[in-house]
Amino acid sequence: MSGSRSWIPAVPIAVVVTGVLAFAAISVQGPQLRAHLAQPGRASAQAAIDRTLAAEPITFAPNATEPTGGVAPLAEVLRIAPTGLTFEVGGHTAAGPGGEETALALSQTRADAVVKALAAAGVLADRLTAKGYGDTRPSATGDDRRVDVTVR
Repeated sequence: MSGSRSWIPAVPIAVVVTGVLAFAAISVQGPQLRAHLAQPGRASAQAAIDRTLAAEPITFAPNATEPTGGVAPLAEVLRIAPTGLTFEVGGHTAAGPGGEETALALSQTRADAVVKALAAAGVLADRLTAKGYGDTRPSATGDDRRVDVTVR
């Protein structure tokens, strides 16, 4: 045996290393990956929400907290969305007097009002959360007195 060399073919080593790395990645990211895959309708639900809000936006008069516009069509989309999905209603304001604290409070009140209206229209309240963003996320279209709805 002094003259013989033992060697391990490179291909089986590569397969084993790749398998170990894949197992490690799944072990580390598995819970997140499983949670994402358990929500197959996530992208289509967000697309339906975006289309609905584009067609019938939910807006607010200056300094108003009661929504106008498409609460009913949005509620229909959210009611038929896959049951494992939850939604964040993000309230927004236009820049104005009163500062950041006032804008955040107004946007939170707007988001809360939309969540209340959606729940009254049959969307389960435990699927909805409200978040006020003030004037920190201006709209590309210029309508900053609005809400956005994001699948979570």
